[in-house]
Amino acid sequence: MTTRLRYLAVEVIGWALLALAVVAFPLPVLPTLLLLAALLILSPRHSWAERLLAKIRRLFPSFMRSRSGNATVQTPTQS
Repeated sequence: MTTRLRYLAVEVIGWALLALAVVAFPLPVLPTLLLLAALLILSPRHSWAERLLAKIRRLFPSFMRSRSGNATVQTPTQS
């Protein structure tokens, strides 16, 4: 029972974020963040979300890499 409830909760949250992204479309940055969050949540369960997320990762490899913790940050050295 708890597994079904968890599945349902994840689905509802993912679809709600996707709906909010559509509603917030006129705003500058918020829809992009909501869309990425929705795709990350829905991609394990829906192939269309996984394909769209893969396309975004191909288009913006440096952005996705920096968010996953694989990017290195260069700090200036003092002389």
